[in-house]
Amino acid sequence: MTMTIVAKEGIGTVSAVIRLKHTLQDAKVFCVEYLRDNSPRCITDVIATTKLADRVTGNCVERTWTDMHGSSYSFHGSARQSPEMIKQGLLSETDYLIRRDGDEAFLPNLSLASYAERLEIFQSLCPGIAR
Repeated sequence: MTMTIVAKEGIGTVSAVIRLKHTLQDAKVFCVEYLRDNSPRCITDVIATTKLADRVTGNCVERTWTDMHGSSYSFHGSARQSPEMIKQGLLSETDYLIRRDGDEAFLPNLSLASYAERLEIFQSLCPGIAR
């Protein structure tokens, strides 16, 4: 889901915040690129039904963050630390270990877009940790 960045505060700290807004243009991008629907109705429906927080937050010391869906994650470094997941083909050596709160296992890189979105949020909140 595309959202517009409104403001950034405390980036790289224990209280990193990126404020977001879900605009009509963001909904149009989602409709066209993901749903392949260029109709005005799609845009109206996406705006009406999509419930996203107005911010993502992070604690860069703890290496944790919460996304716009309200899910919380923790960053655990390079996938090289988990050779078994690489061997199974779940991650590559260039990937990172990310765990959603409440899950025992690390997120596998099966949904590339979803994994990339979560990593991008963390990198934006806490630059320099995951390169």
